[in-house]
Amino acid sequence: MIRDCVSLLCALTLIAMTFGVLRFWQKRRSSPSAEVVRKAAHMSSGVIAAAFPWLFHSVWPGLALCVIALFAMIAMRLIPVLRGSLGRVTGSVERQTLGELYFPIAVACVWVLSEQDPVLFVVPVLLLTFADAAAAIVGVAFGQHKFRTTEGHKSVEGSLAFVAVSTACTIVALSALQPGMDLVKSTLVALLLSCVLMIFEAIAWRGLDNLLLPVMAFVLLRLYLTLEVSHLAVRLAVLALIVTLLIVIRKRRTLTGEGVLAAALFLYFAWAIGDWPWLVPPALVVLLAPWLPRHPSVPNVSIHGVFPVVALSAAGMIVLVSHVQMGAGLWSPYVATFAASLSVVACIQLHARVDQPLTLRVLLISLALCVVPMAAAGAIIAGMSAVHALYLFFLALASATAACVGAFIPSLNRRASDSRLWLLRGAAVSVGAACAVGLDIIMTKAP
Repeated sequence: MIRDCVSLLCALTLIAMTFGVLRFWQKRRSSPSAEVVRKAAHMSSGVIAAAFPWLFHSVWPGLALCVIALFAMIAMRLIPVLRGSLGRVTGSVERQTLGELYFPIAVACVWVLSEQDPVLFVVPVLLLTFADAAAAIVGVAFGQHKFRTTEGHKSVEGSLAFVAVSTACTIVALSALQPGMDLVKSTLVALLLSCVLMIFEAIAWRGLDNLLLPVMAFVLLRLYLTLEVSHLAVRLAVLALIVTLLIVIRKRRTLTGEGVLAAALFLYFAWAIGDWPWLVPPALVVLLAPWLPRHPSVPNVSIHGVFPVVALSAAGMIVLVSHVQMGAGLWSPYVATFAASLSVVACIQLHARVDQPLTLRVLLISLALCVVPMAAAGAIIAGMSAVHALYLFFLALASATAACVGAFIPSLNRRASDSRLWLLRGAAVSVGAACAVGLDIIMTKAP
């Protein structure tokens, strides 16, 4: 108890001194850029956090330190005196970000989840500390090949720096903390973890990567450490194949750079959580959407980022996870959900006036173009009989109709911003998924 209290006090003192030194450096005439100072604070705090398993013998001191750090960050944002002094260390960047608030929350979450396991705690914290900082610094200094994101642009160079530093940190940490691990396995774990998290870092906005990266790193690392070398190699190859194919065919997409990465991530998780059959429905949405008819006033440009991908995929992923976790036979509702997603895309491209009611003509064309191929693919993959295929068709038809009608309620569409429009469309697809699951439960339980 006394040792933990002393360690907590020392850690707090060290963090305060670090911020003081960085503020002094920042005030000098030849001061560094705001991003460099912010990342220096980020890395120094991360190094202290990575020492938790050796500093503390129980959970509470680490949690207490994170809570104190969180309230200190909030105070440096809200109290004018602090905001103009120490608050400038993390608050001088021009973009709006909550990253410094997410940082202690993420560390606290991983500290509790890892149960003080050094590997499961240290690796996620190191990735948050060094890989994320490397992506930002390299991207600012050397980023020449940009891709669009929600907040502006990120660079390929920054993403590659993230993968390189993340891989190195993971291999070093696994070698030091699990010296008996095979080098090939540790390398595959590091590469796969780095590539998946690089996508998360690229598509995150307003500092959400500081919250998502360590938590996702913990979840994925715990899984990957249990897999055989052959399984890890297959997962890495599948992820690389999906990303490569989406980049190759990107000219036909209306997705931005982050949209392509987000779509690749959803496709990869659909395969990893389910298997090859469960990859087909979301892949059909990606492949068929660009070939759907388009109203002349609807632009055929790369304008869709992470929000459209999440809106069209989230409900289907929830159905898939429910299927895996509960052992429920949700193949038909899963196919119906992505039929609804594709139908909503068709309506968006055909119905130029979102502030006007959806016309019956547009609805029927969309349903005919989307429900039929999706239901046919689902029936063929599952080897359904004619009766079951017809049942899947009507389930998809009901789901898609509900989603399309819900996505184009004029009173909700008239004044909505683009992000809110996609929130509405995602909610509509979720309604369609709920209809499919509900009808499936009713029909399967019917005598």
